[in-house]
Amino acid sequence: ILVRNNLVYNNYAAGITIYQDTGTFEQGSKRVALLGNTVVFRTGYGRACLNVQTTTEKVLAAGNIFVTGNVRGTLQMDTEHLNSVISDCNLHWGSSETELVTRGESRISLGAWRSLSGNDTRSALADPKFSSVDAADYELSSGSPAIDLGMPLDSVRAGLVRLGGCEWLIARLDFFPDEDIRGTWRPVGARPDAGAYE
Repeated sequence: ILVRNNLVYNNYAAGITIYQDTGTFEQGSKRVALLGNTVVFRTGYGRACLNVQTTTEKVLAAGNIFVTGNVRGTLQMDTEHLNSVISDCNLHWGSSETELVTRGESRISLGAWRSLSGNDTRSALADPKFSSVDAADYELSSGSPAIDLGMPLDSVRAGLVRLGGCEWLIARLDFFPDEDIRGTWRPVGARPDAGAYE
């Protein structure tokens, strides 16, 4: 599954959810890459921006912007295969740093999530500084912490190789141009920007 360069905004409930609701482990979602997406909740609404459920494995989430409505954290990580999840180079915002990640019934801080999983060590917790939320313009303004925060394509490929069994995803990355939501080539700067807009 390749989910890339999407803008999801003004939503009330879920962001991006990866799971098989009542199925077996064999039926769960596997080999998933989420790259360069922007997910923004309306203030006071919504669940996690990214929800990875129990039977899901082999997920790489990199270079995304996740903004909650301050109801829940940005990530819900209930997978039973946490060692097969790579999450990094993302920008998180909208919830308390102490309740950024939901795991089971617990909400934990970004630091606790890093210690538990080894993930999001190069991610940031900061206001993305969109051009104009009121005008639904989610491009990045100058000085945005999302600029050059994303994961370079060679690192994405290396992560997928490390997860194993992701040959189809790697082939798609090699086939599709490395562009943002408007068709702008990535990266413009030293590294790709996080989110849908380069």
